[in-house]
Amino acid sequence: VKYTHKFRAPMTTETNCPLSARLLQIQGHPPNDMKMGANLNGTGSNTSICPCLACVAEKSTWKKQRSAIVWNYMERKGLIEDGEECPTDPPLREGNMSTAKCWEVWNKSTVGGTVLLSKSQDRSLKIKCASVTHEPLLFIHPDKLLLSDPMHVSSGVGNRALEEMRKEVRRLEDGEDTSDEVEKAMKQLDLLGGDKDVPSLLAPLHRESCSLRRRVSKAMDNLAALENYCQLQIGMTEFGCALKKFMNKSSKRPRGKLEYVLNKAIETLGGNYMPDHGGLEQTNGVLLNTLEHFDKIVGICIKVYPEDHRLHLQISSMFGRFQKLVEKMFILLKCLKSQKKITEEDFLEKLVDFIA
Repeated sequence: VKYTHKFRAPMTTETNCPLSARLLQIQGHPPNDMKMGANLNGTGSNTSICPCLACVAEKSTWKKQRSAIVWNYMERKGLIEDGEECPTDPPLREGNMSTAKCWEVWNKSTVGGTVLLSKSQDRSLKIKCASVTHEPLLFIHPDKLLLSDPMHVSSGVGNRALEEMRKEVRRLEDGEDTSDEVEKAMKQLDLLGGDKDVPSLLAPLHRESCSLRRRVSKAMDNLAALENYCQLQIGMTEFGCALKKFMNKSSKRPRGKLEYVLNKAIETLGGNYMPDHGGLEQTNGVLLNTLEHFDKIVGICIKVYPEDHRLHLQISSMFGRFQKLVEKMFILLKCLKSQKKITEEDFLEKLVDFIA
């Protein structure tokens, strides 16, 4: 066991303090996930402009281009079209772009964080210092961070793929069954006073009820009746808000029959969802189980609508594409999850096969 990382400032304790600590780490295996790595590097968050722990690429660009190592492999296999140039990998966080140098730039430009910047100035400065806005806690060479955490990557890729499938299913079912009924209900509520452009039918009753409250001893019977109307108005308002929340694009509650069956089939044949992140993501092992049994999920989903329904052929074609994607993805993610050694050539073969 060797020390592979070091604190920038030495840790000292009082001489009479009985506590002591040792920082031990097996060389070459950083014991941190991406969130912890962001804190150690000084970027603070994976949602920053330059979130990669090892390089200084901007988030808006680094996900949209192949790395040079993948491009070179594809060229060796004859998968690159003539005239296509090899992409240039972004610089690593070393030299003038090391986390320590970037922190110096940010700290000096903001005078220790005391200078308030405009939105455009803040973005420009964060790009200049590669999003290092906090003092780095440890120095970890980028070469050791390039591996990242393959098990986290595999679960992220798999859950994102299932999320995109749900979105495509929702777009296909738009206007069917539940969605259509909810839209009609929202229009009816608007006519009853939910829409600001339509005068509320119950507003005069509500004002009269408030007036009678001040004369409660003289009109108890009328007050009770009017209070019921007011409660109805409040109930309809809250119900309308719930429907709007349900129909919001960011809502993850299933709107149609197929989306509901897909969610339930994934949970039944794969395993339970995690309670966080909207309740529709699975842990790594459970996710792999879902991908392994995805053919059964497809068999269930294509039977949701009868063969004579207008969506049946589209659903069959769509889930056929999903099945082909999952077959390649399962091979790749199982390789990432495994602790067995694998050569670079074997891994690139699985990766390119998935990308293609």
